[in-house]
Amino acid sequence: MNYDLIGAYDIKLNDRLVYVSLLVIDETPRARTNAIAFFEELSRRGTVLLNNMADIISKLHHRQTPLPKIKQILAFLIKLISGNQIHLGKFIQSLCYWYMK
Repeated sequence: MNYDLIGAYDIKLNDRLVYVSLLVIDETPRARTNAIAFFEELSRRGTVLLNNMADIISKLHHRQTPLPKIKQILAFLIKLISGNQIHLGKFIQSLCYWYMK
């Protein structure tokens, strides 16, 4: 997989991140491994993952993804941003804002 596309923004991430996030819990080992590697690399690229978390959550909900699967996906994604306290704080703020809408 070519992760240079992430930094170059040659692909439009917003609409596709929800699909990649579903692969994090896929039964196919190769798909799961690639999705995990993708998000790990994305988490190292500034705030791209952080800025898209609310959108991922929203789209998982609107796709009627079962709650246990959403929990597994979010546990993985939150673990990636929790290493940076500033990112984690911003994520919690955006979650509260999103919830209050």
